[in-house]
Amino acid sequence: MNKLLGVCLMCLIGVSCVVDAIGQSGLDLKNENDRYYVYASFNGHDDTRMMVETDWPGLVVNTEQFNRMLWDVDFKTVSYDSIRYRHYYPQKVVRGRVPIGDYIYEGNVIVSDSSETIKLPVLGLRSGTNSLPCPIRINLKDQKIELIDRKDLNADKYRRFRLINPGAPLVFEDTLEICDTHGHEGTIKGIFRFSFGCGNPVCLCLQDKKAARFMKKNRFKRSKAIERYTLKKVKAIHAGTCRLGDRALRGVTITLYNGREHLGISAYVGPTMFKNSEFIIDIENEELLYEHKY
Repeated sequence: MNKLLGVCLMCLIGVSCVVDAIGQSGLDLKNENDRYYVYASFNGHDDTRMMVETDWPGLVVNTEQFNRMLWDVDFKTVSYDSIRYRHYYPQKVVRGRVPIGDYIYEGNVIVSDSSETIKLPVLGLRSGTNSLPCPIRINLKDQKIELIDRKDLNADKYRRFRLINPGAPLVFEDTLEICDTHGHEGTIKGIFRFSFGCGNPVCLCLQDKKAARFMKKNRFKRSKAIERYTLKKVKAIHAGTCRLGDRALRGVTITLYNGREHLGISAYVGPTMFKNSEFIIDIENEELLYEHKY
């Protein structure tokens, strides 16, 4: 009898998780100068603006936001590696669960006064009471982020990048082909890092020796461009076509970076590589799925 009750209880838990997932409408995305934001309830505070990120090792808030919006959350203080968090200048790092829209963010919260905007790492989103990571569908056509039930995921209709180190950062190895507007073209097999913070489809990292050779060998023309988010002048390649794996775009700007933090990465890949389509981050199966279309 006890075994039967146990089975029934597990079934009810499973049903409740499915109902939670079906009842959730996701988070609405908004593109502001090539950076993506969500406006959603943040621990009960409606219409809170949050920048979507994939690289950050935790949810980032400043001291004022933490004291005003998260004072009632049961956090645990955690020790942190000063090297891993060196870019964030944290006052403290805590760990807990924060309601965001229909979902829960679960993980570290970095309290840092170097940031005015709340930064939301989507890999920390969870569905209801389920602490396990779900596949994350990012639909740039309908401007939506959704956690989806694995049984509803038809992976066969997508192409895929196999993740080298699942989790943050999202790094994979594949082939990039570029043909600039001056007729120069070339192909590079390298290590690429998907980042929501990358405002262009591709940002080539010239500090990487392989990327530097690729640039020099194919004599791509360096042109000037304006980065919409920072309004800074940058060097760029104006590409007639750009293909990464099986995903191709026409008429794109590929920015050129020289920062030392890009060592080992041939290029960053931004969400606009998948504009007007959807892609899925599936950490459990160690892959990034994407639609194949121009």
